[in-house]
Amino acid sequence: MEIDKIYSIKEIQDEGLKPNPVANVDYSVFKKKEKIYFFEQNSDSNLKLFSVINKQSFFL
Repeated sequence: MEIDKIYSIKEIQDEGLKPNPVANVDYSVFKKKEKIYFFEQNSDSNLKLFSVINKQSFFL
């Protein structure tokens, strides 16, 4: 997956990313193995990837 690229929810799920609910934020968070992916809403069914970090950094 590439930063600043737009993906559909289906494409994200097909990549094996699982939603990670986070309260009070304006973006979507998904995780896969040791990585956390941050997406901003682009349209009703599309999300734009804006950051990827290690899971350990996310939970600090």
